[in-house]
Amino acid sequence: MEPPEPAWWKPEMHEPWFHIAADGHIASETWTDASADRERWWIGNCFKTRDQAEQAREIIREALRHFRQHPA
Repeated sequence: MEPPEPAWWKPEMHEPWFHIAADGHIASETWTDASADRERWWIGNCFKTRDQAEQAREIIREALRHFRQHPA
């Protein structure tokens, strides 16, 4: 049984959107419903604006800094 889809924003076909790339840069894409699009959206790495993506990136950076300073 598949888990339910997340309830957050999802782009329409051919709509622009932003995500945080593996190197930390903010990337802009056009939604094509490709598997990479859906996978980024599923984990929450899909943002309507560049500003939202930048804010999320800063939160992630802070979490990683905290983890390095206080390893489990």
